[in-house]
Amino acid sequence: MDTPKVKSNLVVSSNDLVHAKYDLTLWQKRVFVYAISQLEKDDAGFQPIKMNVSDIIKFFNGSDGAKTYTAILEAPKNLDKTIEIPYFTDKGFLRYGFVKLLQRYTIPGDDQEENQYIEICFNNDLKPHLLELKEKFLKYDIRNVIELQSTYSFRMFEILKSYEFRKTIELDIDYLRKILEVTDKYKSYKDFRIYIIDKAKQDLTKYCDITFTYEEKKATKGKKIESLIFHILKNDSLQREVKKDLTKVKKEKITENIVIAHQNIDLKKKEKSTEQIKQTVSEKLVLELSPIVVSQFGVSLKVFMDLAEQYTEGEVRQAVAITQKTIKTGKVENVAGFFVGAVRGKYADNKQQKKQAEVEKKAKIIEATRVGEALEKKKKEEKQAQFEQEMIVFDQLIQQDPSLVQTLTETIQLGIMSSYYKKDKSFEDNRAHPLLKAAFLNLAKELRPDSFILEVR
Repeated sequence: MDTPKVKSNLVVSSNDLVHAKYDLTLWQKRVFVYAISQLEKDDAGFQPIKMNVSDIIKFFNGSDGAKTYTAILEAPKNLDKTIEIPYFTDKGFLRYGFVKLLQRYTIPGDDQEENQYIEICFNNDLKPHLLELKEKFLKYDIRNVIELQSTYSFRMFEILKSYEFRKTIELDIDYLRKILEVTDKYKSYKDFRIYIIDKAKQDLTKYCDITFTYEEKKATKGKKIESLIFHILKNDSLQREVKKDLTKVKKEKITENIVIAHQNIDLKKKEKSTEQIKQTVSEKLVLELSPIVVSQFGVSLKVFMDLAEQYTEGEVRQAVAITQKTIKTGKVENVAGFFVGAVRGKYADNKQQKKQAEVEKKAKIIEATRVGEALEKKKKEEKQAQFEQEMIVFDQLIQQDPSLVQTLTETIQLGIMSSYYKKDKSFEDNRAHPLLKAAFLNLAKELRPDSFILEVR
């Protein structure tokens, strides 16, 4: 599954907005930063931002379920709120500005495919925080937060990213509780540390370009933890390892190419070999996806590099998407093995499988209908042919035995078909009536069954 393109991978906002007090769910926060990444930074004012729901789901590797779809559709309604943005006056006083996030928004009113998008327009009061940025602002690659599954980890990444240049920052526990809107949640410090701070540390180390360590600082009097001292670190150890191994592979490939070039191989073969080397070693792809494939899936770097050489970029990316989607179902025991199988085409996208199954199901129904209609037509033709043969036998019988006509006529007049028999008409005229024609024939078959068995095959 290819990641939808955005106008820019950068999310840029003021540090004050980063430290604002607000409470958003994960999908509301995702829609918020996705919209920010769509802004034209040189605009004098805000323009409506149109975002396809399917693009947002794909960008954040979300599930295609109704719950996710509904959460995104309802995000603008929940973003239409007032947040508290801290700022300092010229005299150094801390104040909070209450700012409404959205000027307006639209959502679809039906389920037409082309209408499945949301549209928001930021409130002009946010211009100093999103457009007119001159100093003290945060800028980060939105791809850092694609895999984050916790809104608190999301916020902690932005908060610490805004202090990355300082390397170390001390933040009060009460301050963090306030801006994260968890003053009524995780009331014990232990729970706050486990479910917010330690969880954020784990998530940032796994998915983002920064991570951190921290020290607990107790109050001057007593044992209560009053603040945390964060040490912000670049999370590039894996990237250095990948670059080192890629350099080694590239050198080996160059050596291999030199050997080939010195052999008496015709020009076409040399050009083909050079092209193959360019295609098989994708440094950009390995560097980009190794944090997911190596760190998350548990695939060894060597195996991943081998796969990147053997398969196309599209095949590798699709395998990553399929593996991530399948992991969420909880049905994968060996994630590394599953990913390798997915690259090799062993597993298909569940959505594509369902689509293919529907196509095959419809084809079977059409084929069954066609076969059924053909059989029905054949039965009608055979029945008509049998009827025509039996009428020939009937005509022969009444010619050979005129008394049979009298018997048939009397029997019909006494039976349930009597109302159709017209006494003022001849036998031939009565026999021409469709219902009486069949009645005469059936009666003749009852009276002279042997004749019809012998004649009809």
